Amino acid sequence: MCISTFFTSFGRTVEMNGERYEFEFTVKHYVAFLAIGLNWVCFFLFRHLFKYVLILTLFLGIINFINFTLTERTWSVGVGNLLLSFQPVSFFISVLVYIFNFERMNKAVYELMGPTSVQDDMSSKRRKHAQFDKFRDRFSKYSDEELHDILVENKLVPEALQAVRDVLTERGKLGI
Repeated sequence: MCISTFFTSFGRTVEMNGERYEFEFTVKHYVAFLAIGLNWVCFFLFRHLFKYVLILTLFLGIINFINFTLTERTWSVGVGNLLLSFQPVSFFISVLVYIFNFERMNKAVYELMGPTSVQDDMSSKRRKHAQFDKFRDRFSKYSDEELHDILVENKLVPEALQAVRDVLTERGKLGI
């Protein structure tokens, strides 16, 4: 799109709907050219920064801050008094980039916005504690002999066995 825009500018006129118009680059065009150049540099020299620069470029195109095409075509969506306009070309290119990089982008978003390792550890502990409590409630209805048999068989998960030990300890029957 930028190449098409660049070469069309040599003619200095653009024909649309049968009429000729003078064409001049706007600041949005220059920033778009700069962004494309920056993407090329990052792709070949600073590969670790490329995805961030690409995402920023696409975002700036979507929100109509930069313009890759001859004309500034926008779609608008209104909610009450709020009117959001965006460039459909940049939007569709962003969708294509997302489709082609689906797994990597979802992983990156999850790493960026998902739970931290501390939160993962805490939720894991909460799940284990909830599971332990469930086992404890279930085994509190068993007789002492049944609980001893469970400990001897040793066929349950560690949380269940610990719950059996706790129930027997509460009853004062663990040593029996």
